[in-house]
Amino acid sequence: MSEFVGSVIEAVDRRRYEITDLVRELIRTPSPTGKEKDVAAVLTQKMKAEGFSEIMVDLCGNVVGIIKGQGKGASLLYNGHMDHVPPGEMKEPYSAKVLDGRGFGVEGQVIYGRGACDMKGSLGAMVMAGSVIRDLDLPLRGDLMVTGTVFEEEPGNVGPPALVDVDKLRPDAALVGEPTNLDLAHGNRGVVRTKIITHGRSCHVSVQERGVNALYKMARVIQRIQETNKSLPSHPVLGRSSWAVCKIGATPNVINVVPSRCEVEVDTRTIPDFTPEMIVDEQRKMIDELAKEDPELKAEVLSEEREIVTWTGYNAKAKPMTIPFYIEPHHWLARAGMESIRQVLGREPDLKIWGFTTECSCFTERGIPTVGFGPGEERFTHSNNEVLSIEDLVAATKVYTLLAANVCTIDRCRL
Repeated sequence: MSEFVGSVIEAVDRRRYEITDLVRELIRTPSPTGKEKDVAAVLTQKMKAEGFSEIMVDLCGNVVGIIKGQGKGASLLYNGHMDHVPPGEMKEPYSAKVLDGRGFGVEGQVIYGRGACDMKGSLGAMVMAGSVIRDLDLPLRGDLMVTGTVFEEEPGNVGPPALVDVDKLRPDAALVGEPTNLDLAHGNRGVVRTKIITHGRSCHVSVQERGVNALYKMARVIQRIQETNKSLPSHPVLGRSSWAVCKIGATPNVINVVPSRCEVEVDTRTIPDFTPEMIVDEQRKMIDELAKEDPELKAEVLSEEREIVTWTGYNAKAKPMTIPFYIEPHHWLARAGMESIRQVLGREPDLKIWGFTTECSCFTERGIPTVGFGPGEERFTHSNNEVLSIEDLVAATKVYTLLAANVCTIDRCRL
Protein backbone atom coordinates (compact mmCIF):
# COMPACT_ATOMS: atom_id res chain seq x y z
CA MET A 1 0.00 0.00 0.00
CA SER A 2 1.37 3.44 -0.94
CA GLU A 3 1.95 6.03 1.74
CA PHE A 4 -0.74 8.27 0.23
CA VAL A 5 -3.40 5.54 0.20
CA GLY A 6 -2.51 4.76 3.81
CA SER A 7 -2.97 8.41 4.79
CA VAL A 8 -6.43 8.45 3.18
CA ILE A 9 -7.47 5.28 4.99
CA GLU A 10 -6.22 6.58 8.34
CA ALA A 11 -7.94 9.96 7.87
CA VAL A 12 -11.29 8.32 7.13
CA ASP A 13 -10.95 5.85 9.99
CA ARG A 14 -10.47 8.72 12.42
CA ARG A 15 -13.88 10.05 11.39
CA ARG A 16 -15.87 6.81 11.18
CA TYR A 17 -18.24 7.80 13.99
CA GLU A 18 -18.85 11.19 12.41
CA ILE A 19 -19.62 9.47 9.09
CA THR A 20 -22.06 7.12 10.82
CA ASP A 21 -23.71 9.97 12.72
CA LEU A 22 -24.29 11.97 9.53
CA VAL A 23 -25.90 9.04 7.73
CA ARG A 24 -28.12 8.30 10.72
CA GLU A 25 -29.23 11.95 10.78
CA LEU A 26 -30.07 11.77 7.08
CA ILE A 27 -32.14 8.60 7.66
CA ARG A 28 -33.97 10.18 10.61
CA THR A 29 -35.01 12.98 8.24
CA PRO A 30 -37.91 11.74 6.06
CA SER A 31 -37.59 12.76 2.40
CA PRO A 32 -40.15 11.01 0.17
CA THR A 33 -40.12 12.11 -3.45
CA GLY A 34 -41.17 15.75 -3.71
CA LYS A 35 -40.56 16.42 -0.01
CA GLU A 36 -36.77 16.59 0.20
CA LYS A 37 -36.59 20.05 1.83
CA ASP A 38 -35.55 18.92 5.32
CA VAL A 39 -32.84 16.53 4.19
CA ALA A 40 -31.52 19.22 1.84
CA ALA A 41 -31.13 21.44 4.90
CA VAL A 42 -29.16 18.72 6.71
CA LEU A 43 -26.78 18.39 3.77
CA THR A 44 -26.21 22.12 3.30
CA GLN A 45 -25.57 22.62 7.01
CA LYS A 46 -23.02 19.80 7.02
CA MET A 47 -21.28 21.14 3.92
CA LYS A 48 -21.00 24.57 5.54
CA ALA A 49 -19.59 23.04 8.71
CA GLU A 50 -17.01 21.09 6.68
CA GLY A 51 -15.79 24.15 4.78
CA PHE A 52 -17.00 23.44 1.23
CA SER A 53 -15.95 26.30 -1.06
CA GLU A 54 -19.37 26.86 -2.63
CA ILE A 55 -22.80 25.63 -1.53
CA MET A 56 -26.18 26.24 -3.11
CA VAL A 57 -29.71 24.92 -3.36
CA ASP A 58 -30.80 25.30 -6.97
CA LEU A 59 -34.21 26.10 -8.46
CA CYS A 60 -35.22 22.43 -8.42
CA GLY A 61 -34.21 21.88 -4.81
CA ASN A 62 -30.96 20.04 -5.58
CA VAL A 63 -28.06 20.60 -3.18
CA VAL A 64 -24.67 21.40 -4.74
CA GLY A 65 -21.46 21.60 -2.74
CA ILE A 66 -18.12 22.30 -4.42
CA ILE A 67 -14.55 21.98 -3.22
CA LYS A 68 -12.67 24.22 -5.61
CA GLY A 69 -9.48 23.11 -7.28
CA GLN A 70 -6.62 25.28 -8.42
CA GLY A 71 -7.69 25.17 -12.06
CA LYS A 72 -6.88 23.27 -15.27
CA GLY A 73 -7.47 19.89 -13.64
CA ALA A 74 -10.24 17.37 -14.25
CA SER A 75 -13.45 17.95 -12.33
CA LEU A 76 -15.48 15.14 -10.77
CA LEU A 77 -19.14 15.12 -9.74
CA TYR A 78 -20.48 12.80 -7.05
CA ASN A 79 -24.25 12.40 -7.17
CA GLY A 80 -26.78 10.83 -4.86
CA HIS A 81 -30.53 11.31 -4.73
CA MET A 82 -32.14 12.68 -1.57
CA ASP A 83 -35.58 11.14 -2.04
CA HIS A 84 -36.63 7.66 -1.03
CA VAL A 85 -39.54 5.33 -1.68
CA PRO A 86 -42.42 5.16 0.85
CA PRO A 87 -41.61 3.23 4.03
CA GLY A 88 -44.26 0.61 3.29
CA GLU A 89 -44.47 -1.92 6.10
CA MET A 90 -41.11 -1.07 7.66
CA LYS A 91 -41.19 -0.85 11.44
CA GLU A 92 -39.73 2.43 12.71
CA PRO A 93 -38.48 3.37 9.22
CA TYR A 94 -36.81 6.57 10.39
CA SER A 95 -35.25 5.22 13.57
CA ALA A 96 -31.73 4.81 12.09
CA LYS A 97 -31.03 2.14 14.68
CA VAL A 98 -27.63 0.48 14.82
CA LEU A 99 -28.22 -3.28 14.89
CA ASP A 100 -26.31 -6.55 14.76
CA GLY A 101 -26.05 -7.41 11.07
CA ARG A 102 -26.31 -11.15 11.62
CA GLY A 103 -30.09 -10.88 11.63
CA PHE A 104 -29.88 -9.63 8.05
CA GLY A 105 -27.08 -11.90 6.84
CA VAL A 106 -24.47 -9.15 7.15
CA GLU A 107 -21.25 -9.19 9.14
CA GLY A 108 -20.79 -6.49 11.76
CA GLN A 109 -23.12 -3.65 12.65
CA VAL A 110 -25.71 -2.17 10.29
CA ILE A 111 -27.81 0.99 10.19
CA TYR A 112 -31.52 0.26 9.73
CA GLY A 113 -34.02 2.60 8.09
CA ARG A 114 -35.64 3.74 4.88
CA GLY A 115 -33.01 5.22 2.61
CA ALA A 116 -30.06 3.65 4.45
CA CYS A 117 -29.04 1.67 1.40
CA ASP A 118 -30.83 3.70 -1.28
CA MET A 119 -29.08 6.01 -0.88
CA LYS A 120 -28.40 8.19 2.12
CA GLY A 121 -25.38 6.11 3.00
CA SER A 122 -23.69 7.16 -0.23
CA LEU A 123 -24.73 10.79 0.23
CA GLY A 124 -23.19 10.94 3.68
CA ALA A 125 -20.02 9.19 2.50
CA MET A 126 -19.62 11.61 -0.41
CA VAL A 127 -19.92 14.67 1.81
CA MET A 128 -17.46 13.24 4.31
CA ALA A 129 -15.03 12.33 1.51
CA GLY A 130 -14.99 16.01 0.54
CA SER A 131 -14.32 16.92 4.16
CA VAL A 132 -11.43 14.44 4.41
CA ILE A 133 -9.89 15.89 1.27
CA ARG A 134 -9.91 19.27 2.99
CA ASP A 135 -8.42 17.71 6.13
CA LEU A 136 -5.55 16.29 4.10
CA ASP A 137 -5.07 19.64 2.35
CA LEU A 138 -4.79 17.89 -1.00
CA PRO A 139 -3.78 20.20 -3.87
CA LEU A 140 -6.68 19.48 -6.19
CA ARG A 141 -6.38 20.97 -9.66
CA GLY A 142 -9.99 20.28 -10.65
CA ASP A 143 -13.22 20.79 -8.71
CA LEU A 144 -14.95 18.11 -6.65
CA MET A 145 -18.73 18.55 -6.78
CA VAL A 146 -21.00 16.72 -4.33
CA THR A 147 -24.68 16.84 -5.27
CA GLY A 148 -27.90 15.65 -3.66
CA THR A 149 -30.78 15.56 -6.13
CA VAL A 150 -34.57 15.44 -6.05
CA PHE A 151 -37.21 13.32 -7.77
CA GLU A 152 -35.05 10.33 -8.71
CA GLU A 153 -37.41 7.60 -7.54
CA GLU A 154 -39.84 8.26 -10.39
CA PRO A 155 -39.06 7.78 -14.10
CA GLY A 156 -38.41 10.98 -15.97
CA ASN A 157 -35.70 12.29 -13.65
CA VAL A 158 -35.91 16.02 -12.98
CA GLY A 159 -33.18 16.57 -10.39
CA PRO A 160 -30.02 15.05 -11.93
CA PRO A 161 -30.46 16.59 -15.43
CA ALA A 162 -30.96 20.03 -13.88
CA LEU A 163 -27.39 19.97 -12.56
CA VAL A 164 -26.24 20.29 -16.17
CA ASP A 165 -29.22 21.90 -17.93
CA VAL A 166 -30.15 24.47 -15.27
CA ASP A 167 -27.10 24.85 -13.02
CA LYS A 168 -24.64 24.59 -15.94
CA LEU A 169 -22.25 22.28 -14.10
CA ARG A 170 -19.71 20.83 -16.53
CA PRO A 171 -17.81 18.03 -14.79
CA ASP A 172 -15.34 15.95 -16.75
CA ALA A 173 -16.69 12.79 -15.10
CA ALA A 174 -19.40 11.68 -12.70
CA LEU A 175 -20.06 8.92 -10.21
CA VAL A 176 -23.50 7.90 -8.95
CA GLY A 177 -23.63 6.30 -5.51
CA GLU A 178 -26.42 3.76 -5.99
CA PRO A 179 -25.63 0.54 -4.06
CA THR A 180 -23.08 -1.76 -5.71
CA ASN A 181 -21.87 -3.75 -2.68
CA LEU A 182 -18.53 -1.95 -3.13
CA ASP A 183 -18.05 -3.12 -6.72
CA LEU A 184 -18.11 -0.90 -9.82
CA ALA A 185 -21.21 -0.61 -12.01
CA HIS A 186 -20.85 0.32 -15.67
CA GLY A 187 -24.36 -0.13 -17.01
CA ASN A 188 -28.07 -0.68 -16.51
CA ARG A 189 -31.18 -1.01 -18.61
CA GLY A 190 -33.53 1.94 -18.96
CA VAL A 191 -37.26 2.11 -18.32
CA VAL A 192 -40.25 3.29 -20.35
CA ARG A 193 -43.77 3.30 -18.95
CA THR A 194 -46.81 3.32 -21.18
CA LYS A 195 -50.58 3.12 -20.72
CA ILE A 196 -52.80 0.81 -22.71
CA ILE A 197 -56.53 1.54 -22.62
CA THR A 198 -59.27 -0.75 -23.91
CA HIS A 199 -62.73 0.67 -24.63
CA GLY A 200 -65.96 -1.29 -24.30
CA ARG A 201 -69.66 -0.66 -23.71
CA SER A 202 -71.30 -0.63 -20.29
CA CYS A 203 -74.52 -2.36 -19.36
CA HIS A 204 -76.06 -4.13 -16.39
CA VAL A 205 -74.15 -7.32 -15.65
CA SER A 206 -77.37 -9.35 -15.69
CA VAL A 207 -77.58 -8.71 -19.44
CA GLN A 208 -73.87 -8.60 -20.15
CA GLU A 209 -74.39 -9.80 -23.72
CA ARG A 210 -75.63 -6.29 -24.52
CA GLY A 211 -72.28 -4.74 -23.62
CA VAL A 212 -68.61 -5.10 -24.44
CA ASN A 213 -66.46 -5.92 -21.41
CA ALA A 214 -63.33 -3.78 -21.57
CA LEU A 215 -61.71 -5.99 -18.91
CA TYR A 216 -62.10 -9.10 -21.07
CA LYS A 217 -60.54 -7.24 -24.00
CA MET A 218 -57.67 -6.17 -21.78
CA ALA A 219 -57.16 -9.77 -20.71
CA ARG A 220 -56.26 -10.61 -24.30
CA VAL A 221 -53.84 -7.69 -24.42
CA ILE A 222 -52.17 -8.78 -21.19
CA GLN A 223 -51.82 -12.35 -22.44
CA ARG A 224 -50.17 -11.12 -25.65
CA ILE A 225 -47.76 -8.92 -23.66
CA GLN A 226 -46.77 -11.95 -21.61
CA GLU A 227 -46.34 -14.10 -24.72
CA THR A 228 -44.14 -11.59 -26.55
CA ASN A 229 -41.94 -10.76 -23.54
CA LYS A 230 -39.38 -13.46 -24.36
CA SER A 231 -38.98 -12.26 -27.94
CA LEU A 232 -37.90 -8.70 -27.12
CA PRO A 233 -34.42 -7.57 -28.24
CA SER A 234 -31.29 -8.22 -26.19
CA HIS A 235 -27.96 -6.47 -25.52
CA PRO A 236 -24.71 -8.46 -25.14
CA VAL A 237 -23.90 -6.84 -21.79
CA LEU A 238 -27.08 -5.26 -20.42
CA GLY A 239 -29.19 -8.32 -21.16
CA ARG A 240 -32.70 -8.73 -22.57
CA SER A 241 -35.42 -6.11 -22.70
CA SER A 242 -38.59 -6.99 -20.84
CA TRP A 243 -42.06 -5.66 -20.30
CA ALA A 244 -44.74 -6.39 -17.76
CA VAL A 245 -48.20 -5.29 -16.65
CA CYS A 246 -48.19 -4.46 -12.95
CA LYS A 247 -51.09 -2.04 -12.54
CA ILE A 248 -54.71 -2.24 -13.72
CA GLY A 249 -57.94 -0.29 -13.28
CA ALA A 250 -61.48 -0.49 -14.65
CA THR A 251 -64.29 2.03 -15.09
CA PRO A 252 -66.88 2.25 -13.60
CA ASN A 253 -65.36 -0.38 -11.28
CA VAL A 254 -68.72 -1.52 -9.90
CA ILE A 255 -69.51 -5.16 -9.22
CA ASN A 256 -72.77 -5.24 -11.18
CA VAL A 257 -71.78 -3.10 -14.18
CA VAL A 258 -69.86 -4.28 -17.26
CA PRO A 259 -66.82 -1.97 -17.45
CA SER A 260 -66.59 0.36 -20.43
CA ARG A 261 -62.93 1.13 -19.95
CA CYS A 262 -59.87 -0.71 -18.68
CA GLU A 263 -56.42 0.77 -18.24
CA VAL A 264 -53.10 -0.91 -17.54
CA GLU A 265 -49.61 0.48 -17.08
CA VAL A 266 -46.77 -1.36 -18.79
CA ASP A 267 -43.21 -1.20 -17.46
CA THR A 268 -40.63 -1.87 -20.18
CA ARG A 269 -36.95 -2.32 -19.33
CA THR A 270 -34.99 -1.07 -22.31
CA ILE A 271 -31.60 -1.40 -23.98
CA PRO A 272 -29.81 1.15 -26.20
CA ASP A 273 -31.27 -0.08 -29.50
CA PHE A 274 -34.84 -0.45 -28.21
CA THR A 275 -35.98 3.17 -28.06
CA PRO A 276 -39.14 4.59 -26.46
CA GLU A 277 -40.54 5.27 -29.92
CA MET A 278 -39.94 1.65 -30.93
CA ILE A 279 -41.63 0.40 -27.75
CA VAL A 280 -44.78 2.42 -28.35
CA ASP A 281 -44.77 1.33 -31.99
CA GLU A 282 -44.45 -2.36 -31.04
CA GLN A 283 -47.33 -2.09 -28.58
CA ARG A 284 -49.53 -0.39 -31.17
CA LYS A 285 -48.73 -3.10 -33.72
CA MET A 286 -49.69 -5.69 -31.13
CA ILE A 287 -53.04 -3.93 -30.60
CA ASP A 288 -53.65 -3.82 -34.38
CA GLU A 289 -53.00 -7.56 -34.65
CA LEU A 290 -55.41 -8.32 -31.83
CA ALA A 291 -58.05 -6.06 -33.40
CA LYS A 292 -57.87 -8.11 -36.61
CA GLU A 293 -58.61 -11.22 -34.57
CA ASP A 294 -61.37 -9.51 -32.57
CA PRO A 295 -63.16 -6.57 -34.27
CA GLU A 296 -64.72 -5.57 -30.94
CA LEU A 297 -61.30 -4.88 -29.41
CA LYS A 298 -60.76 -1.12 -29.35
CA ALA A 299 -57.57 0.07 -27.68
CA GLU A 300 -54.95 2.79 -27.62
CA VAL A 301 -51.37 3.15 -26.38
CA LEU A 302 -50.27 6.35 -24.63
CA SER A 303 -46.95 7.70 -23.40
CA GLU A 304 -47.87 10.88 -21.59
CA GLU A 305 -45.77 13.63 -20.09
CA ARG A 306 -46.60 14.48 -16.51
CA GLU A 307 -46.34 17.67 -14.53
CA ILE A 308 -43.82 17.61 -11.69
CA VAL A 309 -43.57 20.18 -8.92
CA THR A 310 -40.51 19.97 -6.65
CA TRP A 311 -40.35 21.12 -3.03
CA THR A 312 -39.12 24.56 -4.15
CA GLY A 313 -42.15 25.04 -6.42
CA TYR A 314 -40.14 24.39 -9.59
CA ASN A 315 -42.41 23.10 -12.38
CA ALA A 316 -41.25 20.69 -15.04
CA LYS A 317 -42.71 18.25 -17.51
CA ALA A 318 -41.23 14.79 -17.57
CA LYS A 319 -41.75 11.77 -19.76
CA PRO A 320 -42.14 8.50 -17.84
CA MET A 321 -38.82 7.14 -19.04
CA THR A 322 -35.12 6.88 -18.25
CA ILE A 323 -32.71 5.79 -20.97
CA PRO A 324 -30.17 2.97 -20.53
CA PHE A 325 -26.66 3.62 -19.25
CA TYR A 326 -23.44 1.96 -20.39
CA ILE A 327 -19.73 2.80 -20.29
CA GLU A 328 -16.99 0.59 -21.70
CA PRO A 329 -14.87 -1.23 -19.10
CA HIS A 330 -11.66 0.14 -20.63
CA HIS A 331 -12.73 3.80 -20.27
CA TRP A 332 -10.26 5.81 -18.16
CA LEU A 333 -12.94 6.54 -15.53
CA ALA A 334 -13.83 2.86 -15.15
CA ARG A 335 -10.16 1.98 -14.83
CA ALA A 336 -9.63 4.73 -12.23
CA GLY A 337 -12.64 3.54 -10.26
CA MET A 338 -11.49 -0.08 -10.28
CA GLU A 339 -7.99 0.90 -9.18
CA SER A 340 -9.27 3.07 -6.32
CA ILE A 341 -11.46 0.22 -5.04
CA ARG A 342 -8.56 -2.21 -5.39
CA GLN A 343 -6.20 0.02 -3.43
CA VAL A 344 -8.64 0.58 -0.57
CA LEU A 345 -10.15 -2.90 -0.24
CA GLY A 346 -7.14 -4.96 -1.24
CA ARG A 347 -9.22 -7.14 -3.54
CA GLU A 348 -10.18 -7.27 -7.20
CA PRO A 349 -13.60 -5.61 -7.55
CA ASP A 350 -16.28 -6.97 -9.84
CA LEU A 351 -17.43 -4.95 -12.83
CA LYS A 352 -21.19 -5.27 -12.69
CA ILE A 353 -24.46 -4.34 -14.36
CA TRP A 354 -27.24 -2.98 -12.16
CA GLY A 355 -30.55 -4.82 -12.33
CA PHE A 356 -32.47 -1.61 -11.66
CA THR A 357 -32.52 1.71 -13.49
CA THR A 358 -30.39 4.60 -12.23
CA GLU A 359 -29.81 8.28 -12.88
CA CYS A 360 -26.43 7.61 -14.55
CA SER A 361 -27.90 8.11 -18.01
CA CYS A 362 -28.83 11.69 -17.09
CA PHE A 363 -25.10 12.41 -17.23
CA THR A 364 -23.95 10.08 -20.00
CA GLU A 365 -26.54 11.40 -22.45
CA ARG A 366 -25.08 14.85 -21.81
CA GLY A 367 -21.59 13.69 -22.71
CA ILE A 368 -20.31 13.13 -19.17
CA PRO A 369 -18.68 9.72 -18.62
CA THR A 370 -20.19 8.09 -15.53
CA VAL A 371 -19.72 5.04 -13.33
CA GLY A 372 -21.59 3.72 -10.32
CA PHE A 373 -20.21 2.85 -6.91
CA GLY A 374 -21.77 2.77 -3.49
CA PRO A 375 -22.14 0.88 -0.22
CA GLY A 376 -25.14 -1.37 0.25
CA GLU A 377 -26.60 -4.46 -1.33
CA GLU A 378 -29.25 -4.41 -4.02
CA ARG A 379 -31.35 -6.98 -2.12
CA PHE A 380 -32.06 -4.42 0.62
CA THR A 381 -33.24 -1.57 -1.64
CA HIS A 382 -36.95 -0.76 -1.39
CA SER A 383 -37.37 -3.66 1.08
CA ASN A 384 -38.85 -3.84 4.56
CA ASN A 385 -35.39 -4.76 5.89
CA GLU A 386 -33.36 -1.89 4.44
CA VAL A 387 -30.00 -1.86 6.18
CA LEU A 388 -26.47 -0.67 5.47
CA SER A 389 -23.22 -2.15 6.76
CA ILE A 390 -21.24 0.42 8.75
CA GLU A 391 -17.96 -1.16 7.65
CA ASP A 392 -19.00 -0.82 4.01
CA LEU A 393 -20.09 2.78 4.60
CA VAL A 394 -16.63 3.66 5.93
CA ALA A 395 -14.94 1.75 3.11
CA ALA A 396 -17.00 3.64 0.52
CA THR A 397 -15.90 6.93 2.06
CA LYS A 398 -12.28 5.86 1.60
CA VAL A 399 -12.87 4.99 -2.06
CA TYR A 400 -14.68 8.28 -2.73
CA THR A 401 -11.82 10.19 -1.14
CA LEU A 402 -9.10 8.35 -3.04
CA LEU A 403 -10.88 8.49 -6.41
CA ALA A 404 -11.50 12.22 -6.09
CA ALA A 405 -7.87 12.78 -5.12
CA ASN A 406 -6.72 10.79 -8.15
CA VAL A 407 -9.10 12.27 -10.74
CA CYS A 408 -9.02 15.91 -9.63
CA THR A 409 -5.22 16.04 -9.86
CA ILE A 410 -5.21 14.99 -13.54
CA ASP A 411 -4.64 17.72 -16.10
CA ARG A 412 -7.77 17.99 -18.21
CA CYS A 413 -5.70 17.81 -21.39
CA ARG A 414 -4.60 14.27 -20.43
CA LEU A 415 -8.14 12.83 -20.35
